[in-house]
Amino acid sequence: MAPNIMKPPGRWEFLRPAIDTLPVNMAILDAEGTVVLTNRAWREFARANGEEDDPEMIGENYLEIAEAAGDPTATRAADGIRALLRGEREQFELDYPCHAPGQERWFLMWAASFTDGGDRYVTVAHVDITARKARERALERQRDELRQLQRLNTLVREVTQALQDTTTRDTIERAVCEHLTESDLYRAVWIGTWGETPTGTQTVVPQAAAGVDESSLDGGSENGPAERALRTDEVQIINDIAAAETLPDEHRERALARDLSALAAVPLTTGEARYGVLVVYASQGDAIGVREQEILADLGQSIALAIQRVHSQRSLAAETVVALDLRLPDSDCVLGTVSAALDCELVLDRRVSRSDGDAIYYLGVHGATPTQACERLTAAPSVTEGSVVREATDGQPALLEIQLDATLRCPLAVLTDYGASITSERAVEGDLFLSVELPPEVNVGSVLDALREVAPDVRLVSKQHVDRPTKTVPEIRAQIRDELTPKQEATLKAAYARGYYSWPRDSTMEELAGTFDVSAPTLHYRMRRAHRTVMKALFDDEYGNGNA
Repeated sequence: MAPNIMKPPGRWEFLRPAIDTLPVNMAILDAEGTVVLTNRAWREFARANGEEDDPEMIGENYLEIAEAAGDPTATRAADGIRALLRGEREQFELDYPCHAPGQERWFLMWAASFTDGGDRYVTVAHVDITARKARERALERQRDELRQLQRLNTLVREVTQALQDTTTRDTIERAVCEHLTESDLYRAVWIGTWGETPTGTQTVVPQAAAGVDESSLDGGSENGPAERALRTDEVQIINDIAAAETLPDEHRERALARDLSALAAVPLTTGEARYGVLVVYASQGDAIGVREQEILADLGQSIALAIQRVHSQRSLAAETVVALDLRLPDSDCVLGTVSAALDCELVLDRRVSRSDGDAIYYLGVHGATPTQACERLTAAPSVTEGSVVREATDGQPALLEIQLDATLRCPLAVLTDYGASITSERAVEGDLFLSVELPPEVNVGSVLDALREVAPDVRLVSKQHVDRPTKTVPEIRAQIRDELTPKQEATLKAAYARGYYSWPRDSTMEELAGTFDVSAPTLHYRMRRAHRTVMKALFDDEYGNGNA
């Protein structure tokens, strides 16, 4: 005789209050898979999901309902319960999704069989594991992100290493694009700089690219994020190209057709000088997170420093340079304000960079006493130290030494960041006059834009390409020997051979003087003259005329 399935067997009535206290959805099925008992949590869940008429589901066949769903997960659940009812296993578990509108939910179905009065039954419990799933997915995302960052760090180190051997800006840009696209982190990469359209408006013009057809970048594609990166010195991110309103339709469609979903526009900046923008594209489904943005920003700075290095080297060795004459009227830099206050002229003799970032300036003074000029200069907030090196003589002007705070930007510091060689600088009654030489590949417009940030009224007086002779090492040696007297050359050779320049010294001045049978003061004077000749050939040639 079949059991009455319309209500629980009387001997189980005492179980109802007990199972109603359980916080999980629970039901008992008979040997046919029919529901014979449910608890309060089961009924409340059923009501919440639209089962208002019969939330208890007593008499309904659980297996038939599962199979009617036509879902592979529901079929697996039904198969597992049948195996329990046949006695083939004692327990069955299954994770499955049960999403509601606007909410992701996950449950664990736990089932076990038992017998009562010779009949086999199955207890089925559904446990909400949404929070656990969320934690697991968050941990997996963190692991994926960590693996991604480790690979990116390795890639950045490889790129930085490759940049150490580059000698031109073109090779730097090509090396960066090729290295980044050779990995599977980025599908396409390009580097651009400021340029002009045929109508004269400024835009970002691609200079190098990999993983993308350069012809498709005409007009400075992705100008929105690329331009913002250049103007703000901050990384710009688009993690959903499909929804990005800042991209023109044709650029968005082209990116989506190549399965690209995210991009980062990274400024190439040292923090003081801008050299362009790096744009990288991630594959569909990938997002560019905060930590990745930080790594890309560091890479952008490394690229900028590499470009700055080759610009400086090219400026010193280039056969053809771009010579600029600049005027800064009524300059508010310290040299301009002091020259205006004292009605004098301050002429830069030399600029020396220190390891702490500060710079030492040696200034000739005309039309004022060196003490007056030094007091005025050291009173300025931008000057950290100052002293009089020498008073004026018949043959030379007075010379000052001042140190400028590296945190305060001045025109000379900006030009030096762009690899410029300063051939002269004069401050005359408040106006500043600069003559500089730039490597031919440096964008003069970018340099002027950077200068206007610290000196808005800067004027370009003249610009011309000039040939500057370069000297080989043998030529420099020949020049030095031509300027040394025979006695000076002999003194330096002997001092070097005897270890006078070692540390600690292998010979003293007195011992060297004995070698030449002269007094120590005489030899010391001869050696100082020789040293000056060598230093003059080394440092004055570096700047062309020795004025800076």
